Amino acid sequence: MVLFVGPQPDVTGLCAGIGDSGYHVVVCGDASRAFDLMQSLEPSCVVVDVDTCGEAGYGFVRRLRIDGSHASAIPLAFLAQSSEERSHLAGFLVGADVCVTKPFRVHDALIQIGALVRMSTRLRTAQEWLKSRPVQKAFEGNLEHISIATVLSVLEMERRTGVFSVTSKKRRAEIDFVAGYAVRGIALGMRVSALGALQKMLEWKHGRFSFMPMPPREPPPNVPRIGELLLEALRQRDEAERDLADHRRSAR
Repeated sequence: MVLFVGPQPDVTGLCAGIGDSGYHVVVCGDASRAFDLMQSLEPSCVVVDVDTCGEAGYGFVRRLRIDGSHASAIPLAFLAQSSEERSHLAGFLVGADVCVTKPFRVHDALIQIGALVRMSTRLRTAQEWLKSRPVQKAFEGNLEHISIATVLSVLEMERRTGVFSVTSKKRRAEIDFVAGYAVRGIALGMRVSALGALQKMLEWKHGRFSFMPMPPREPPPNVPRIGELLLEALRQRDEAERDLADHRRSAR
């Protein structure tokens, strides 16, 4: 199911296209009511037309992302005019996973929405997998079967406390979590920031991960949540890749 939030549901035929792709579409024209509707429906993906929702759309996403339920991890797409770069940046800052620029081709938007639905399926599968392991016991898995980002997202949803570690070709990195917050990191035997440890983990495509639970406790102040770390790590990786591509072009 896809929840579309916006008073003008027929955005260049997008809602019809979502339905034709095999997804059930529910339209909520009032962003202030979208949160309650979303909790009762539990959609796989949410699409917010920020141009028509205005500030109420941002408020809905903020409330969604800080909610203590599993709904906080539902993938979300923003629709915004190409001339409104500020809308795109604000969308990512409040918690959007993708921002679709208007005008857009319906086919392109449907591809991104389909990707978010598949992401939602992976998260729910991982969540059920984690639920089958008692909180007081450790668990482990293979990076080729489930991604680091997916496992960490579920650990945040579950507000887990413990040590998450990744081992690849005798290299090791770990992050200490307290109630879903990243407290400290270790990479290659050296104390680093939690962000530094996560960046190192994301470089490794093969290996194993494990989680060792610890007794619950209150997190220290001013430490980031797992989701915030993931967004920043991916942003810095994309920026480094662009800089490298620019350098290679200029060197030709």
